[in-house]
Amino acid sequence: MSKALDANNRRWSTLVWGSIPVVLLAGALTVDHIPGTDVRLTVPYAAEGPGPTFDTLGEVDGEPVVDIQGADTEDTGGHLNMTTVSVRTNMTLGQALGRWIATDDTIVPVEQILPPDLGEDEVREFNQQAFVASEASATVAAMHYLDRPTTVVVHDVVEGAASAGILHPADRITAIAGKEVSTPSEVQDAVRAKTPGESIEITVERDNEPHHETVELGRTRTKRAKPCWASS
Repeated sequence: MSKALDANNRRWSTLVWGSIPVVLLAGALTVDHIPGTDVRLTVPYAAEGPGPTFDTLGEVDGEPVVDIQGADTEDTGGHLNMTTVSVRTNMTLGQALGRWIATDDTIVPVEQILPPDLGEDEVREFNQQAFVASEASATVAAMHYLDRPTTVVVHDVVEGAASAGILHPADRITAIAGKEVSTPSEVQDAVRAKTPGESIEITVERDNEPHHETVELGRTRTKRAKPCWASS
């Protein structure tokens, strides 16, 4: 009887100790942080896959996707679909493996998509800046096609950025370091010609009055530091 009881105890002991690695592995696959702490257990990878499509000749929430004013337009028909890319980050190991095995997503290092070590609010802010930059590029392309002049207007200023309190939304940037600019790319080229820590003179038109401002360039949160003032 004693031998049978010892054998049964050893069996249960083996089962319990053997299950510990399984439980730990299951937790690593499904839990995104250590409970009760801010320690994250997500993998440093992102999943890129096909996102939704939008008909640029149609409407979204009752508003036209493309709104043309001040120029003659022609009636359109059919569809002109804009494709998008869906990006998933903050994945657990299990989620990343699942998307790699069961979907056509491409798994890439997350720093190829976003600057590293950003919180949720910072990621949202980064995406907003990327959207505004994309929108500006499309606007410039359309204006060039119509042979219309372009100007650079500050859309927003990131809180805590080097230009915060210096530049303001609706400022029209007319010159950088004494050189006239009329497109976002000219502004970007002028800023990137400098190094972080250097100052740059910016001429803006605010309330129909010229203002000369000086901004000490900050550093972007990427592996290759680039100067930035964090305005869009």
